[in-house]
Order: sequence, then structure tokens, then C-alpha cells
Amino acid sequence: MRTKKKVAIVLLCLVIIGAFLLLTSHFDDWLQPLVESGHFSARENEREMKTVMLNGEPYLPDDHVKTFLLIGLDSTGKAGSSGGYYNTDQADFIMVAAVNTETGTCRFLQINRDTMTEVDQLGISGAKYGSRVEQIALSHTYGDGTAHSCLNVASAVSNLLHGVKIDYYLSMTMDAVSILNDYVGGVSVTMDEDYSEIHPSFRKGETVLLTGDMAMALVRTRGGAAEPTNVARMKRQKLYIDAFQRKVFGGTPKSDAYWMDAYSAISDYVVTNCDTVSFSALVKNMNSYQCFDVVSPDGEAKKGSEFMEFYVDEQHLQTLVAEMFFRRAD
Repeated sequence: MRTKKKVAIVLLCLVIIGAFLLLTSHFDDWLQPLVESGHFSARENEREMKTVMLNGEPYLPDDHVKTFLLIGLDSTGKAGSSGGYYNTDQADFIMVAAVNTETGTCRFLQINRDTMTEVDQLGISGAKYGSRVEQIALSHTYGDGTAHSCLNVASAVSNLLHGVKIDYYLSMTMDAVSILNDYVGGVSVTMDEDYSEIHPSFRKGETVLLTGDMAMALVRTRGGAAEPTNVARMKRQKLYIDAFQRKVFGGTPKSDAYWMDAYSAISDYVVTNCDTVSFSALVKNMNSYQCFDVVSPDGEAKKGSEFMEFYVDEQHLQTLVAEMFFRRAD
């Protein structure tokens, strides 16, 4: 269902569950050295891409679409480098926001962290030395946990989405969930299913005012849940987004300064190529954009040799990719 929402508010909702959208005009200058080093091959290949076949039809990249990769990590504490080119933080939450400056629309594609796809592997110098098919969440573990890791996630997402160019990124640790939840005074969520195994008060039909730790438990818990798949967790994350939006829209309209202070509260937990000045400009210029509901590719979750694996329905994925990021070739 299509809905009208202020983009700044919608994007802050995404921050609560592991992502935040900012914009900078200096990204290409910052990224170019890594492109020239051969690290970010997927993005460079996309620049040369002409026609892509999606569900048997020819498409071209839509030049009016800017893409923002939003990454929520499975770690807590402040963001920081591992000191090498490997870390243990996985990308638990992955979403791509597509902002079309011609049509004035925003679309959001959430990717299951268990999605099996080609992931670049990095050596001790940070350069790519190979690739393997594994959970897309593991793409963040290659790199130092900051910029290199974010770029590797971007490369894996680009590979999965048939070469879609990833323009901007942001990752954040999970502590930001509780911080921002409490910043807005808590969020009331009506439980659509029985989640009492996560928290005793999370019974079906109950409306619970979530404090920070409770909010984190709802959007993060996987092991120990009655349905321990990431598909089930993604459902709870969407439930939380909707509740947060109701909280924000139900009160007095918030000023730009309010949202800037919200970002400041979590800035130590964030890795991004963006700055607060650029975000402020985004708020002013995009508050009339039309946003669509979050969508996810269909697929099948299976138990692998050790962990859960999610295999996307390729036809459905290509349909979503064509709608969000490409235009029909004439």
C-alpha cells in the first residue's frame, strides 16, 4: 500500500532497527582510491554496465536513482576498527533505500541476512583475493569493521541485485536501538503474535510500551524464539517500524534540531561516509517525497550444514530490482 510520509521520519525509523540515512556530495572523492585499488570491483563494473536482462527483458540503470545501504550489526558498543582486515561483526540487518529524484519517491528493499550469495574475500592487505557463496551477513566480517567492511557488504549487495550501484552506506551497532527508542520516549507495540519467549509481556494482542532493552530484544532476538528464523525476525522488525512511525506522527511535529540531536545521540555507534550537515539538507529537500512500504524478496529458508540459509526466488528478486533501480531499455 502506498503511503505519504515525511522522508526524514521514515529514515529515522530505519535507524531504530539498525540503519540511518545520510547524504554527502563528497562520497565519490572519498571512494575513488579504493576503486582504483581494485577493492570495490562490483561498483566499478556497474559504471560500465549497459543493458541488464531481468526476467528476460532489457533494462538500463536509472540515473535518477540514488541508493543508500543501511547495515545493522550484531554487535554492541561503539563502532571502531578491529585493527586488521577481519572482524567478527556480522550484518544482521541489511536494507537498500532507493531514492528517485525524478519521481520524488523512496522504496525500501530489506535483504534477509541469511541470503546465500557471492561474497568477496579480503586478504591481510584489504585487497580482494577471491570470493565464495555464503550468507550475505558474513560480508561485513571481511575488513576492519569500518569503511572496508561496509564496502564489502555493498559489493555483496550489488552482486545479489544484478549490479545495482550502491552510492552511499551506513552501519551501526545495536546499542543505537535502545538509545533512540528512549530518546523518543519509548514506543508502544501491539504484538501480532505471541512473543512471550522473548519477553514475558510480549503476548499476542498486548500493547507494550517498550523501553530501550525491550526494543532491542524485539528486533534482535533470534535464538530462543519460538520461530528462530531470520524471516520471523524481519517480521518483528517491520512491526516495530510501524509502531515507531505511529509514535512519531502522533505527537507534536518535531523540528530539524530534534532529529539532529537524535543523530548526535548515536553518532559514536555509527560508521558512515556522510555528515550531519548533509543530513540536514536532506531533511529540507526531501520532506515531500512519497515512500513505499518495505519489501523483501521471496525465497526459501533451509537448514544448511551448520547454519540457516536463505535462497531468494530469483524471478521475484528480478521483478523488485527492475521496479526499484532500473528503467526499461528503449
